[in-house]
Amino acid sequence: MLISKAVGFVREMVIAYHFGTAATYDIYLVAVAIPIALFALISGLSNLFIPAYAEASAAKENGVELSRLWSNFNLLFVLAIGLTIVIALFAEPLIQLTAPGFSQEQVHEAAKICRIASFIVLLGCLETFFRSALNSEKKFYLPASGPIAANIVFIAIVVYFADSLSTYAILIGLVCGYFIQMLLVLAAFRSCAINRFFTLRISAHTTNRFFYVAVVIVLVETASQLYTIIDRYFASSMPDGVISALGYTYILFMLPVSVFAYALSTAIFPFLTDTVVQKDGSATGALLTRGISVTLLLALPVSMLFWVFAREIVVLVFQRGAFDAASVTITSGLVRVFALGMAGQSLIWLMYRAFYASRKYNALLFNIIIAVAVKIILAFALFSRCAELSLAYSSSASYTVSAVFLIVLAGFSIAPLDWIAIIRYLIKLCIITAVGALVAVYLQSSLLARGGYFGNLLVMLPVVMVATVCVMALVAYWINITEVREFVSSMKLRHKNS
Repeated sequence: MLISKAVGFVREMVIAYHFGTAATYDIYLVAVAIPIALFALISGLSNLFIPAYAEASAAKENGVELSRLWSNFNLLFVLAIGLTIVIALFAEPLIQLTAPGFSQEQVHEAAKICRIASFIVLLGCLETFFRSALNSEKKFYLPASGPIAANIVFIAIVVYFADSLSTYAILIGLVCGYFIQMLLVLAAFRSCAINRFFTLRISAHTTNRFFYVAVVIVLVETASQLYTIIDRYFASSMPDGVISALGYTYILFMLPVSVFAYALSTAIFPFLTDTVVQKDGSATGALLTRGISVTLLLALPVSMLFWVFAREIVVLVFQRGAFDAASVTITSGLVRVFALGMAGQSLIWLMYRAFYASRKYNALLFNIIIAVAVKIILAFALFSRCAELSLAYSSSASYTVSAVFLIVLAGFSIAPLDWIAIIRYLIKLCIITAVGALVAVYLQSSLLARGGYFGNLLVMLPVVMVATVCVMALVAYWINITEVREFVSSMKLRHKNS
């Protein structure tokens, strides 16, 4: 996972170097918004297939149940074909709807890109089903390696063709990368148990139930994609470069979230599913309590570092080539505000897995209605006051509200949580983060403000961040954060054994 995200981050740096926050990249981002959103929505159906696969494998007549899973996948694939055709036929009206501030020429150009990008919807359908089977059998290595190969292919195509094909090089890299990723997962999928029960039929016995649950999950997974579409709707009426800056901001924001929170939630999901299937409420509650604590331990300090060092991070990561000082200013402002919602977004990923494992889809759907409503209301309310920052503030607030709502609901509807332990843990983490912020601001003013800006950042920013984290770790050890003490004890034991 870490390697995959690192290579994906290099991909974004390559894009920033060649295109910066130019209007052409704005057009590309709007054009691929709907195909990528649908790709992500279909990928979210792994939250349906993984529990269904676990139940089918455990059933007495598992061959029959696994055949029904194939039938459900066939239905999904037919729907994916239909969505691809719809995108191809109605690309221009869709672009006009999602980017009302675009000129007719921009709409026409975006529609051409959108039609080609629609092919990834089919690739996403195939990859999701194959990856779900592998994850259900506790096979994570090959599914995780697929994105690495996809990003390497993407980077190679962009580097080689960017000058001659402009943003079409990104488009070709996108489609080819996802195709390679699907092929790699397919190769590993051939060893799964479900592969022995292949069928082309669509079973009427399970279609209605499957279709209902799939629709609910798609609506739930729509939230994060709706945020992107809402942001680009507003930003299409703003100056050139705002859409691109939002894209780079989201990449920076999601890097720590996806590395830590996504990895944790993905790893814990099969075990949560097992405890729910076994109806072991105490084990489920213990897993969730520990998951919430660890997620906060990772997210709060990182969000503080992003808040304090937003400009330095953007300069170090992106400022080269076409990514100029103006791009740094707008992107760093967005990064700082988005950092406020990092803990909320991290917790959302964990809690989604808990509700998927317990099959409580209606609760998630209700949560999405609340979250999107908060996002839209705040975006409208703040739009005239703080322009592009209104989009960041509304997202951060929505993430936080959604996370709190899901945790409270889980404690009452899934399994009892240790509320006292969670609150005590949160208070301790707030103390640690506050101390870290004071140290970070001091080091920023005393060390990072010296001459030779880029070269100084390249050397000093990692040093300052590591120093800040070390101070926070010492405070965490002193106030008895369990995970930190366990880590120190394991290091001492390893040193003693060596």
